[in-house]
Amino acid sequence: MLFFDDDNFRGNADAFSNNRMTKFPNKPLLPSSIVADGDTCSDDASMSDAGSSSVCSNSDLIIDLDGIMDQIHHNEGLMRELLLDYRDEIDAQLLKISEILLSLQKDDNSSELGDFFDRLAMAAQCIKDASSDMLCSEMQAAAASMERHATKKDLKKCLVDYGVLNQASTNLSAVLESVEI
Repeated sequence: MLFFDDDNFRGNADAFSNNRMTKFPNKPLLPSSIVADGDTCSDDASMSDAGSSSVCSNSDLIIDLDGIMDQIHHNEGLMRELLLDYRDEIDAQLLKISEILLSLQKDDNSSELGDFFDRLAMAAQCIKDASSDMLCSEMQAAAASMERHATKKDLKKCLVDYGVLNQASTNLSAVLESVEI
């Protein structure tokens, strides 16, 4: 299924004449719609310290493409640019988080650990804020959990959160690939 064609990027007025979203799915995408049966997120990664709900529950959206289109007045070209920038930012922050977690696992110097956790919290906050802007509640919830655990300097929970963030990133990538981004 092709979501963008050459006419849409060459300024074809007919492609946007009805000013409605035509190339993107017209409903929010849920994790269950792209994750294979039995291949779901773990309940260990919870949104609260009490562990009452999973970050990747079926009620959480991967991304609300329709909501984004409404915010940008149904401009598919802008939508494509925003999603590409968002994906690049997520990838960069996940790489940063991975490097910080590796350093935390190796470093025994407790005087520098606070700095690592501060950097981890800042990277998670970047993902959380960008995900909020892009209406990606699954990624936003996972990043908020990591930010909270990094602030508490809880390495074990940060490692679990990193796994959840990676799963959320995989889910997001699948959605973006489905709309050819």
